[in-house]
Amino acid sequence: MARVLRQRPGLMSTRRVRTRRAAHRAVLLLSVVATLSGCKFYWSKPGGTAADFNRDSLECIRESSPTPEAAKYGIPSEKIYKACLRQRGWVRENGPGGEGFFRGIEDFD
Repeated sequence: MARVLRQRPGLMSTRRVRTRRAAHRAVLLLSVVATLSGCKFYWSKPGGTAADFNRDSLECIRESSPTPEAAKYGIPSEKIYKACLRQRGWVRENGPGGEGFFRGIEDFD
């Protein structure tokens, strides 16, 4: 005679648990890969060098800081900082970085 296994209500089968764990691991892995695969924003400008970006970035930090003391510690208004760099010809793009691309002081992305 075939033996019928009855599960208690609320318990999942081992197969279902393993499938669910595998799905969670896959989602976690994809999230990590997406985060580490260059989903960051960089500033670029045709013909722009690292020296140009550093100079413009520092000037924009000063312009966007509420006080000179805040500028010393790099605490500007992010919105004003980004607008300042855009006015100087820099373009903010999502990309892999590399030569000709520079990271600003933004902490949010």
